[in-house]
Amino acid sequence: SIISTWISTGKFLPWIVLALFMVGTAVLWQSVSRDTEAEMRANFDFHTREIMLRIEQRMKAYEQVLRGVQGLFAVKGDVDRTEFRAYYRSLALEHTYPGIQGVGFSLLMRPEEKDRHISSVRRETGLDYSIRPDGKRSEYSTIVFLEPFSDRNLRAFGYDMYSEPVRHAAMEQAAISGSPKISGRVTLVQETEHQTQSGFLMFLPVYKTTNPPPAERRSALLGWVYAPFRMNDLMSGVIGAREFETDLEIYDGDPADSSSLMYDSDPRNLRDFKAFFQNKETITLDGRTWTVMVRSTPAFELEFDTHKPHVAAVVGIGSGILFALLTMLLVNSRARAMDKLKVEERYKNLMQQASDGILVVNTERLIIDANEHACVHFGYTIDELRGMRIDDLHPPEAQVQVVGEFEMLKTKKSARFEILNKRKDGSLVPVEISERIVDVEGEEYILKFVRDISERKHAEHEREKLVSELQAALADVKTLSGLIPICSSCKKIRDDKGYWNVLEQYLIEHSEAQFTHGVCPDCMRKLYPEYMNKRDAEIGGG
Repeated sequence: SIISTWISTGKFLPWIVLALFMVGTAVLWQSVSRDTEAEMRANFDFHTREIMLRIEQRMKAYEQVLRGVQGLFAVKGDVDRTEFRAYYRSLALEHTYPGIQGVGFSLLMRPEEKDRHISSVRRETGLDYSIRPDGKRSEYSTIVFLEPFSDRNLRAFGYDMYSEPVRHAAMEQAAISGSPKISGRVTLVQETEHQTQSGFLMFLPVYKTTNPPPAERRSALLGWVYAPFRMNDLMSGVIGAREFETDLEIYDGDPADSSSLMYDSDPRNLRDFKAFFQNKETITLDGRTWTVMVRSTPAFELEFDTHKPHVAAVVGIGSGILFALLTMLLVNSRARAMDKLKVEERYKNLMQQASDGILVVNTERLIIDANEHACVHFGYTIDELRGMRIDDLHPPEAQVQVVGEFEMLKTKKSARFEILNKRKDGSLVPVEISERIVDVEGEEYILKFVRDISERKHAEHEREKLVSELQAALADVKTLSGLIPICSSCKKIRDDKGYWNVLEQYLIEHSEAQFTHGVCPDCMRKLYPEYMNKRDAEIGGG
């Protein structure tokens, strides 16, 4: 039957090969897509952590500035305007701490002290000074020092921050706790009608006595040193050189409330762009919780080769077609059929996944624990691995990279890289290592995930070799196609120049076929009748 002939001649093999390659290509496409996305996600998560760390470090730096001013009051006691200005200028904040609008001191006073205070400041400065806003209150605070004492900051001179609820809450918390506190979202009095930004303030209490007991802090309060911040100015430079790769939004508390938005790095250009990655993080700074939304931008995605899955699909489909064509030409050759099976086996090997080994390492690079996969991978027992240094698991030429990656890990907290491992038997194995720092009861350890990628490296090499072989094989293939004029009597074939050629000569010139000559039985009877008659007689008689 047609089906049995189709099977026996091996004509089904090219279609099976093509189907296998299509399935393999689909698996490969998914694998490459997952790897590409995982690489992008890891990079985006690292960038997010870097932004959060920079925000925290910058706010810690500003806190130290205020503690320095607090120390000035603790040492001098009664600080005058000249001393305050001199101390501020010594800090050179406009160069070292971008984003801070200045440093000031807000004095706390009782109602009966108000008039005497106003008169004193007017005599000292020659300005029409008053405490704003007007009105009777049980306590007043007034900004008496604010440097630089120029431009926008002049608008804040004499302002009673204690009279405004958001500022009041942060000032009261700082006074009672004795530690720095950050206010909620406010519009600074320094703002004008143009280019208005969201702002906040950081307060640190100043007491009349040094370190009063908690119960006496409120009664011993002299005032607050503080710093006003404009969010856009503060965040300038926080994202760093990769600022165009992320869209950053910061909310004071819950991001569901649009009025709590304090900062948007790009409020217009990315409204219609659907970010591929998005992280929502919270950070608590001196009693205030900010919600930070980080979204990827087109610039971030362009940094990665997102076409890898498509390239893998094209290469896979192309390879499938090439292998199918090659199989069609080799179905009558057992040896080549075996080669095809080997190729299929090699391809299956490319799909195999290696198990991960896990090492637990302390900050001295000593291995303190490992799992079974790590023991199998390195060829050591668990007791042998414990106490070894990670340097011992790498060849000499990789030592510089080992130390370098370990030092960078202290800052980055996580990393992923490729390197050579040295097994107990001395063999070298390429691996991919993912590692991160974890904290266990106050002690820092490094978790190292070791993945053997030798098969992947070998598979990549074999794949390139096979494609090259296919291309070379196809370059040597000749095929016959179209209408071929043939003489119905002598069976000669007319070529494209009009000459008639013997059949075997034409096929030799236009294909890879080679001929051997013999005589069929019918021609034998015609050419050698005596021989054939004698042969038939012998067969019949015997």
